Amino acid sequence: LRSSILQEDRTWDFSGLPLHLTSDFRIAATATLTIVAGTNIKLPEGVQFEVDGGLNAVGTLSEPIVFTSERDDSVGGDTNLDEEDEIAVPGGWDALWIDSSNVLLEHTTFRYGGNRVNPGNNSWRTSAVHVRGDVAPTLRNVRIEDAENEGLFIGGGQPILEGVHVERVGREPFFVESSADPIYVDISARENVFNRVTLRGSQINSDR
Repeated sequence: LRSSILQEDRTWDFSGLPLHLTSDFRIAATATLTIVAGTNIKLPEGVQFEVDGGLNAVGTLSEPIVFTSERDDSVGGDTNLDEEDEIAVPGGWDALWIDSSNVLLEHTTFRYGGNRVNPGNNSWRTSAVHVRGDVAPTLRNVRIEDAENEGLFIGGGQPILEGVHVERVGREPFFVESSADPIYVDISARENVFNRVTLRGSQINSDR
């Protein structure tokens, strides 16, 4: 899919075929994107996926939705014909950026994100999933794996994190600004560089 800005409602259902994005993709505030269960979305180096509007990505336990590097042949097969010349590595694409409350992610997995330019570029490392601003998306049974930097960054709002699991990321699984007030239900982490929740900020201004 030649990427750009989605300005009208769409449903992505490719009957099991993986989707390759060519460049940055953004859902405008006027649009809602629905992704059906079992969809695999592959992104090249440095590419980001930004949500200003609506995103309904509801997979199932047996058919999760997967966002991953275009080098990841473990889902959807070898769709870029690199055979054995390349393997997926952390930082293989940028990140999911959430700037909307109209977001439901369920049984959705994010693999190999975390760099805006290319893997190993220390100047451009970033979290694999970002929640920005005063928004309240829902992340339920979401997995974040093999990211180059943090797993999930929460910059504000009151996102609902239910059954979110992070593993094998390059820093902490959860990085939270003190202005944010997430709802945590059964979050978990393992095999990360730092297995912890990091809270940044010197004060809170409301009950927690």
